Amino acid sequence: MSNWIRDNSGVTRGGDQEAWVLHIRVRWPYVTLPVLVVLLGGGFVCLSVWETRRLRLPAWKTDVLATLTHSLDDGTHEQLREAVLQGRAREWAMGTVLNFEDAGRGLELKAQQDKSSSEWGEGPK
Repeated sequence: MSNWIRDNSGVTRGGDQEAWVLHIRVRWPYVTLPVLVVLLGGGFVCLSVWETRRLRLPAWKTDVLATLTHSLDDGTHEQLREAVLQGRAREWAMGTVLNFEDAGRGLELKAQQDKSSSEWGEGPK
């Protein structure tokens, strides 16, 4: 009702009108590092996809076993490679227990065959 009265009264009054104006100041030294990290990360992902397709490798997607092969100790890595060549990687992995052990230069992920597993005895020879 008050809007209708103001609009239809025909009375005007002089005055000043103020409006809020937003000013945005970008502090480039604080923005460049996150932007650079995002761009480099995106570039790494694109190069990884390109390299995987170029070499015609299967995508790992959610395959944890493939990811673990790059973090295991050398002996376990070779055993797993042998199991993959024999087509028994999943069986080998099911009979394996992973532990973190102190390797002198930090923790290292080492694998041991689970003796209680009846499906698989020792790792591939």
